[in-house]
Amino acid sequence: METNYQNLQYTDDEKVTEYIKAIMKAVDMTHQVAAKSQMKSKKLREAIESKDKAFMWNTLQEYLHKYKDFINTKNMMCICNVGIDSYNQVTVPEIEQQLKMIIGVVYDYEAKRCVHNETIKQCMKKLLKMSGVFTDKQIERLLL
Repeated sequence: METNYQNLQYTDDEKVTEYIKAIMKAVDMTHQVAAKSQMKSKKLREAIESKDKAFMWNTLQEYLHKYKDFINTKNMMCICNVGIDSYNQVTVPEIEQQLKMIIGVVYDYEAKRCVHNETIKQCMKKLLKMSGVFTDKQIERLLL
């Protein structure tokens, strides 16, 4: 039986990167959410530090499965099934980039579930506007 692997695809690398940076900074401003996000993304950081392709890939799969519904509600990322050939061709730096994006997803998920959501939203709005890569309409959609 063939195993289905998953991979992230981005519609705009610059926007995804800026969004992830902004959400992590905004969440860090709310200590409780930051602590929970750091705890839930610990294994992702361990995988990145390991540089072990199999461990990194398996960790990516675990988190993609866990956060699949949340990721698929975003307009910037989607999860795509890939075959064993794709796994064989993917490099450690490529997996590392995806793991870093998933860390941002964990922060985003926790921020949207927290009591301080409005504070984080206002901070996010300011940070995304300052980045200069998002329109006001895109920012509003991201903060829903």
